[in-house]
Amino acid sequence: MQTLTPVVGASLGFAKTLFTRGTDCFGLSEVNQVFRINLNPESIPPIPFSEAELKRARELGQYLILQINTAKDGESLTMKKIHNQFDNKLGDGKLLYDTDWYAKEPFFTEDIPGLGWKLVSREVIPGSMSKDYIGQTKSISDYLVNEVYEGEELPDVYQVAVDEFKNRKAELEELRDSDWKKCAEELVGLRLNILFREKPVEVLYSLIVQHEINHERLLSNTYTWTSVRSSNGNLVNVGNCDSNGVNVDNNEPRNSNDNLGVRFSRSVYKRTLFM
Repeated sequence: MQTLTPVVGASLGFAKTLFTRGTDCFGLSEVNQVFRINLNPESIPPIPFSEAELKRARELGQYLILQINTAKDGESLTMKKIHNQFDNKLGDGKLLYDTDWYAKEPFFTEDIPGLGWKLVSREVIPGSMSKDYIGQTKSISDYLVNEVYEGEELPDVYQVAVDEFKNRKAELEELRDSDWKKCAEELVGLRLNILFREKPVEVLYSLIVQHEINHERLLSNTYTWTSVRSSNGNLVNVGNCDSNGVNVDNNEPRNSNDNLGVRFSRSVYKRTLFM
């Protein structure tokens, strides 16, 4: 295993030059523009990824985005807050398709993005669709080992996450068939899913930024399964970002659909939870 050492982060200038497909580096100026806020640059952490990490991310079709967690009025930047701030509009269409079923769900009213920089795959990772939640978690593990860190040793915190999933996979598959709600609870507690899946509010945040800056709707025909459960025990997914609004749904962990996959998201603030 590779022991994590302090990373000399890349400069914003390097990142801007590297991510030349449209604007796939969303920093303070873009975030201020989209969320109509005027954050102090000194309140923003530096980019924690090295130049080599950013180059590999670009090769894999990922983008770099700064997440904030506070709205322009100083309140928490929840999905509900975003919905209200944008008057449920995104461009010429709606922001959210229908909030009725989750209007009182904590993931809508309470959850906020983590503060910091993330690398995120533009769409769901290859091979992650038409799989149940456990199968998707294996896709995350395979993508991490074979693509993100191709030819390299994993940092120890990531290796522990991979090993935890390998050791528990059979147990979780049995639990999926006998008690799917308990299985869902256990799955969202896995290190792999905490580290590399997004929360619903984070998916919405990034879809808004991509649309407002690049005039592009990511996840227009697909959904990404998140790391959050709804109050009925299901696992929340977000996607189908078209002019009718982003759709938010939820499924049992044993379900699978040909348009439901998982995006890969990597951030340092999550990694520190296990260090």
